[in-house]
Amino acid sequence: MKKLSLCFLLMSFSSVSFAAPNSEIAELALHRVERLIALKKIPVSYAANFESLELAPPATENGLFTSTISQFAAENGDVSSVQISSDSTGRAVNFILSLKAVATSAPTWPSKDSLEIAELSMHHIEHLSAQDPAVEIYISSFHSLELMQHESEGVKLAHITISAFSTEAKLTLLLNADGTLKSYEIN
Repeated sequence: MKKLSLCFLLMSFSSVSFAAPNSEIAELALHRVERLIALKKIPVSYAANFESLELAPPATENGLFTSTISQFAAENGDVSSVQISSDSTGRAVNFILSLKAVATSAPTWPSKDSLEIAELSMHHIEHLSAQDPAVEIYISSFHSLELMQHESEGVKLAHITISAFSTEAKLTLLLNADGTLKSYEIN
């Protein structure tokens, strides 16, 4: 009888799902875009031309999060995007593609694409939150991420701006072109 009770107890724990922090839901949406590209369900331009991710929380208690991943604008101003709907654990449920035009002026990187740079920035905020408690708000209350490119002394740098729902202050990450963290600040 004890073995049977233990078996049911273990089965009940394996079916429990825990809500993920907002930043993890956003990061998993970026992974989903990579997977959709690999499956040829969305164009590869979504990796090279990534500009931003915006996370919208569910409208209802059991609703879905919506991550809108946008490309840089095309010459005519049109912006292509893909929306990933995810449950509270970050598991993608569906996606909606809005392909309007391909960006022509998106930044290029020597060894990574823009989507990889964005994904690495999500890993950096996770590691930074362990060292600096002020960064934790950008994990639990993550709202958006925007990627820009800057040059300093002829070297391309990724300038990542991260916002949170619960504060007006922005977290700014400066990454080397290979995705390693150069610096960060909250302002």
